[in-house]
Parts: sequence; structure tokens; C-alpha cells
Amino acid sequence: MEPRQNSPDDSFSRSPGGNPNPPTAQLANRGGRRWAGPLGILLAILLSVGLVGWRGILRDIQAMRGIKPPQSRVPWITSMHKAMALARADHQLILADFHADWCLPCRRMNRVVWTSRRVAAAVHASFIPLSVDVDSNRGKLLAHNFMVRLLPSVLIIDTHGEVLAAENFMDRAQTLAFLKQSLATIHPSTTRASGR
Repeated sequence: MEPRQNSPDDSFSRSPGGNPNPPTAQLANRGGRRWAGPLGILLAILLSVGLVGWRGILRDIQAMRGIKPPQSRVPWITSMHKAMALARADHQLILADFHADWCLPCRRMNRVVWTSRRVAAAVHASFIPLSVDVDSNRGKLLAHNFMVRLLPSVLIIDTHGEVLAAENFMDRAQTLAFLKQSLATIHPSTTRASGR
């Protein structure tokens, strides 16, 4: 009987003893070709996201250890009654920032957005800024009254206590766009006349 010849469609050669199992190198090579593309791409994405994200996470950990983040340039008021009285007297809207100490996106907004000179100038020009810590008793009540479900939440509130606009986590550019869009929607003639 003649030894069997490998057909061209055999994907691997038989070992001299007739064992049909392919050598390990050929198995690894076959699997590598099939999975290298998708796994390589996934690994590259995870690695790049991880490296970028870790910087922010490390900053947040430092903040929890007591290293003070930059101070907010927005002069926050912590009393809803005082904010409402100032808004009525100045004919302005209230910009309410609902946050908590344990909320990492809130900490990031405090560190990146509220420290920006441009954001602080935009807030100062058109809003009464109200900071609401949802872990306090008053903060819990306000969060319940305004139906805040996610943190951070940034609300535009009129002098009657109506929410006119709401948004969650934003970076500097998104916050500036949100403030500008809110004013344009709420007071279209004012914003066109002032050029904002």
C-alpha cells in the first residue's frame, strides 16, 4: 500500500507518524492570521483609550487624596433663595450645577470647565450661578424638585423656578455652546442685539 499523498486542499501536513494534528506553529500561525486584524485593532483602541483616560483618573485620585484642584472662577452661590432673589433683582436666569463630591465627572467639570476664564465670563454676564451639592439635605430636596437623575446636571432656571434647559457632563466648548444656545433660545432678541 502506498503512503497517502496530501491533497492541495489539506491545510496542514501530517507528521511522520501519521498524526493528523498540525504542528503547534502552524496552529498559531492560522489563528494569528484570522484574529490578528480585529484583535489588534481592539487592543490598539483599548490601549489608547486607557492611556488617555488614566491621566484623568489619576488626577481624580489625587483630588480624593486631598490635593486641591484649581479654584473655580465662577462665583457660586449655595442658597436657592438667595440665587432666586438675585435673579429677580437683576432680571437674569439661574445656572444651577448639581454635583456631588464622590462624582468623578463632577470633579472633572469643576477642574476643567468652571476654572475656565471664558466660561466664567459667560456665566457672569448672563446668569446667577447656583452650586447644589446633592449630598446635603437641601441639595437632595432641590434635586428631587427639579427631577435631577444624573450627575453632573447643569440646569438653566427662570425666576419662576421653571427649568428652561438642561444638560449633563460637558467640556469647556460644549458648556459655552450650551450657555449661548440657551440664551438664544430663551431671549432671541437680546442675544442678537448684544452680539452673543
